[in-house]
Amino acid sequence: MRLMISMLILFLLAECVSGCRTANLHFAKGMGCWETTTTLPDSPFRTHSVGIKIYTKGGYFPRPPRQDQLALVERVRKSLPTLLPLIVQKLGEYDKTLKDKKTLRDQLFNPSICLFDSEDEPNNAWSFAVERPDTVGDPSVGDGLVYFVKFNEMEIVDVYAGD
Repeated sequence: MRLMISMLILFLLAECVSGCRTANLHFAKGMGCWETTTTLPDSPFRTHSVGIKIYTKGGYFPRPPRQDQLALVERVRKSLPTLLPLIVQKLGEYDKTLKDKKTLRDQLFNPSICLFDSEDEPNNAWSFAVERPDTVGDPSVGDGLVYFVKFNEMEIVDVYAGD
C-alpha cells in the first residue's frame, strides 16, 4: 500500500512540474515544503540565489503543488528583477537599519519565495522572506528574525517580521 501511495505521489509530482521551470522541485521533510532554488541576478543580499518554497497540506504524504501554484511561482520568478527594488524599499521602510545597502547585504540571507496553502489566503498570495540572524556576522548562530514582504499577485499588501 505504501509503495502504491509513493508511486502515486511521484506520478502526480511529475505531472505538476512538467512544463514549469521549477522542475527540480522536491519535498524537504525537515522543512515540510516542496522546494527548489533559482538565480537572483543583481542580488542585494549575500547570495545570488533565491529559494522557492511551497507549503502544501497532507502531512506525511503531502499533496503535490497545484498547477495554479506552479504558475504563480513562474510569474513571480519572471517578475523578480522588477519586484526586488520594491522589496528592498519596503524592507527599509519597515526597518530603518535596512536602508543602508551594506547592512542589507551583510545581515540578510536565505531569501525565498514562499507560498502557503491556506484557506485564509487568496490563491495568488505569496511572500518574499529573508532571514536576519541575532548574532551579526555568522548567520548559523542565533534565531534572529525573518522579514516577510507579503504579496497578492504582484502587489505588496504587508511587511512584517517574526522569529
